[in-house]
Amino acid sequence: MSELKAFDIVVAEEGYCEGIVTYRRAVYDKSEADKHILKLKADLVRWEGYAHLNHGDSLRKLRHSNYKRCLAMARWCEATALWCYQAANTLPAGFHATLYGKPVMIEPDRLFKRHVLLTKWSSRWRELAEKFKEAK
Repeated sequence: MSELKAFDIVVAEEGYCEGIVTYRRAVYDKSEADKHILKLKADLVRWEGYAHLNHGDSLRKLRHSNYKRCLAMARWCEATALWCYQAANTLPAGFHATLYGKPVMIEPDRLFKRHVLLTKWSSRWRELAEKFKEAK
């Protein structure tokens, strides 16, 4: 509706607590708004007519991007799980380290649990990625 010319009017209402409240409201000419809506509907119908031509290609691109995203998440889980495992085994308890720019206090029990959880999530992400993998 940005192409339409808006007319500002001042509306006065009686509020419950504040007394009389005035505010501006944009109003459009009905005939111009109807023409604009018809134009938008025609554009939508025209676009839907061509949508079937690109549907297969866009679906393939979407599946490919989902596959890549799932693999990236699986790699992130594996890297973080490896860091947790190594930190729990090598660093002393109570040591303050940094993981992805965030401070982490080394507590071996919690880090081992996190390692197990992230390993499980890594395998889940890989299974999900296989569902999106393209058949060659």
